[in-house]
Amino acid sequence: MEPMNDQRRRTAMMPLADVLAKIPQVKAEEKSDDVTPNDGALRAYGQARVAFEERDYRKALSLLERAVALDDRFAAPYELLGQLYEGLGQRERMLEAMGKAVRRDPRCVTGLYILATEAMEQDRVEEAVTLLGRAYLAKDRAMDPGMRYLVEFQFGQALLRSGRVAAAEEAMAGYLRAEGPFGRSTTLPRQVYVAGLRRNAVLMMLGDAHLQTGDVAGAQQRYDRAAVGEDQPDAAITGRRIYAAMLLR
Repeated sequence: MEPMNDQRRRTAMMPLADVLAKIPQVKAEEKSDDVTPNDGALRAYGQARVAFEERDYRKALSLLERAVALDDRFAAPYELLGQLYEGLGQRERMLEAMGKAVRRDPRCVTGLYILATEAMEQDRVEEAVTLLGRAYLAKDRAMDPGMRYLVEFQFGQALLRSGRVAAAEEAMAGYLRAEGPFGRSTTLPRQVYVAGLRRNAVLMMLGDAHLQTGDVAGAQQRYDRAAVGEDQPDAAITGRRIYAAMLLR
């Protein structure tokens, strides 16, 4: 693997606090924090939430459309609409709804996560870092465990792709430590499941990053963690463990 130059090494070692300090905070474009949603919109949204959790998606959609018609400033119905469209595989509508949710509530974690995931897929990594940094900073809000898990996972991925290795590892500490909340989360359950399956691959990527910085012992530690619990460790992990062990001799 190609060794890092001094600039890349400084970026790799940048702590998470320094990354978060540079994340710009955004004010709502279409709603201020002191706006109380219309009573009818709140009622329709509450009923839609119940219908959504009961998987009555047609009823949920009708109620959410009523909620936004009654009060277009209310972010939560747009967030739930985005989740509904995600489950139905309607990507463009999902992105539109989540965009509206984030414009009304810049701390809408689900919306920030979805928009950042789209940015990652389009290779707009710094945009994803900014969006996910805002979501990460909002983690003190009451949050579904699946959403917290996804934010930690995707923020770490974005930081790793941008070369910020230390920050990525710190951001993903909870994700790497905890068992995935699949089955205990109502938010984007398919994505929670897939993120859980990616844990060992993420550890392998972190090992590669440590190897590039010259931290062979750190690389081997992460490769070893990736192999734990695997009846038949992936050949790529096994090869890396052998290579790291040879370098440490």
